[in-house]
Amino acid sequence: MSSIRFALALLLISFLLTLSACRGTLTVAGYTSGGGGDDDDAVDPNDADGDGDPADTDCDDDDPNAFNGNEEVCGDGVDNDCDPDSICYEASLGGETAFIEPFVNNLSARDWYYSRGNGETPFMQSDSLLVGLHQEDGDRDLSLIFVIDAVDDDGGGSANIFVDGIEGAELLVVDDQGEGYVDDEEAYFSYQWAGCCVDGAVIGPLGPDLCLSIEVKNPNGLDDIGVADPSGTELLGSPAQTFRLCATE
Repeated sequence: MSSIRFALALLLISFLLTLSACRGTLTVAGYTSGGGGDDDDAVDPNDADGDGDPADTDCDDDDPNAFNGNEEVCGDGVDNDCDPDSICYEASLGGETAFIEPFVNNLSARDWYYSRGNGETPFMQSDSLLVGLHQEDGDRDLSLIFVIDAVDDDGGGSANIFVDGIEGAELLVVDDQGEGYVDDEEAYFSYQWAGCCVDGAVIGPLGPDLCLSIEVKNPNGLDDIGVADPSGTELLGSPAQTFRLCATE
């Protein structure tokens, strides 16, 4: 009888050894041996967040959304590209906000402004004032561009526009002589446009850390203010409110 028990004990021990080999642990009489755990869950000490950017170059090795080479996402509060010099531009009107990117190309702001007529620039909308930024390749500074109404929409209208926060900038383009001027930190425009045409202006250069405001007085035939950037256009609301465009980190 004792030999049978001994044989059964050997079989049990053999079974436990086989099982522990599969699981990486062995527990006998309350003693646990072996490493245990799943190798797939192991954390690389040189890349804690697993984003592929090692700890010695990653600006935040605890956040997988922050690593060198990533695209900056404006408004999420994260330095996505690990570049503290990356700047976002936030437009606001009343309670509405939108982040925009500059139009970047090898044209001067003046030439690019006039290129909108050939359809390359999504920068016109009926009965609306659209605001955007332009940056020439290799240039750190920006230009403010705004366009009123759209070509051949049979609308027409008038408005007085005040732009504040443009210290050191010049009036680079105004559609018709005498419609506007720049004085120190402010610009003033008095527009009247027919249904065939648009009005607008280009102001620059402006530093990358800009913060400006636009007020529209006595609008007629102008229902909205919005923004334009390479992704398209977005209307924010009534021109009765002050529009602001400021750099953010």
